[in-house]
Amino acid sequence: MVALDRVVCPSRVFLRSLVVQTRGVTRIAAVIFAWSAVLPPAPFAPGVASAIAHGLLTALIVLHGWAALIASRIGARLYLMRFRLDAEDNLLARKHVTQVRILHRAADTLVIILTLAVALMSFDTVRQYGVSLFASAGVVGLAVGLAARPLLSNLIAGVQIAMTQPIRSEDAVLLENEFGFVEEIAATYVVIRLGTCAG
Repeated sequence: MVALDRVVCPSRVFLRSLVVQTRGVTRIAAVIFAWSAVLPPAPFAPGVASAIAHGLLTALIVLHGWAALIASRIGARLYLMRFRLDAEDNLLARKHVTQVRILHRAADTLVIILTLAVALMSFDTVRQYGVSLFASAGVVGLAVGLAARPLLSNLIAGVQIAMTQPIRSEDAVLLENEFGFVEEIAATYVVIRLGTCAG
């Protein structure tokens, strides 16, 4: 891993940060590949070997999702380093900070959902259920869609806030005679930091 860190050009900040921050993921992946290599000749019963192989596959899927979350966080952080909220004219900075933070949360949510979906679909029983569910599109499919609706609605609402910018990070707001600043904008709530009005 140290050698790989040295190979990456220092000017490639994203790749270098990704290599450094995914060292743990890479080590675990190396262990999984080593186990996969020694599993076929190992003296395990067929059922045990199959269970171990499936566990290794699931762990590898989770590692991919973990690496994607790390990459998303690094990309958002590096992009926001170009903007300063403490500048006198920080309207553009606040716009980008708001957009990137909300889109970063939305991306993380999608990565987690996709990782869980792929991991579950690796199980034969779940895969067969999923195929029959999509084929029938019956009552169960409707129930799953209704259950996922709040999550998807919040995700879409968060993206809409990021795009339309009705409010931005560090906007001054007056709410129920209380003056404050927008500290955090999430998909389902907004955090207001109470402060004093300057003048």
